[in-house]
Amino acid sequence: MKKLAIIYVCLIGLFLLYIYRYHFEISHLRLSSQEETAFQGQPNEKYVMITFQSGMDYWKRCLKGFEDAAEELNVSVEYRGATQYDVNEQVTVLEQVIARKPAGIAISAINPTALTKTINKAVEKGIPVVLFDSNASGSKAFSFLGTNNYNAGVTAAHEMAKLLGNKGNVGIITSPYQLNHQERTRGFVETIYQKYPQMHVVAVKKWERGC
Repeated sequence: MKKLAIIYVCLIGLFLLYIYRYHFEISHLRLSSQEETAFQGQPNEKYVMITFQSGMDYWKRCLKGFEDAAEELNVSVEYRGATQYDVNEQVTVLEQVIARKPAGIAISAINPTALTKTINKAVEKGIPVVLFDSNASGSKAFSFLGTNNYNAGVTAAHEMAKLLGNKGNVGIITSPYQLNHQERTRGFVETIYQKYPQMHVVAVKKWERGC
């Protein structure tokens, strides 16, 4: 009789444990579902991507990712950009977008400091701003997503050394006012100087349209 009672107690305990685990898993699934549902926007929310030299093929994949995310989040997007490599034009485009009060702005900064004031203006008006590809680190933008550009320069230096057999003269053509280009150039030059004594960076030239 005593053994039978112990068996019953064990069975009841196991049953209660099963019920507890069942309810825990159901609650967890409901919470996860609520979180996924909450991470949705409204169709009337518009997010704007801003670049420079808007006709470049380079931006097409960025825009495709922007559009794909918008579809998942149930929001709308728009692409705007300076048509030329011109910081004043990009500032003007950003000002125009701010005036329309979008739900958010994603921007690649042509210059690390020249857009700071306008980016801060957007944030102060309650418009979230994120930077991608080229940063404006002194601004009030919420975040930056991009390559480790210094390491990209380091990698480029090693690859160039392989091509030249670790010796020879090299030159750099860059856009010197973009922070991402500045970091890549620094990574390249420092790696050549430190690792390849028979190689020399003889010139760093500004990229010109049509060259």
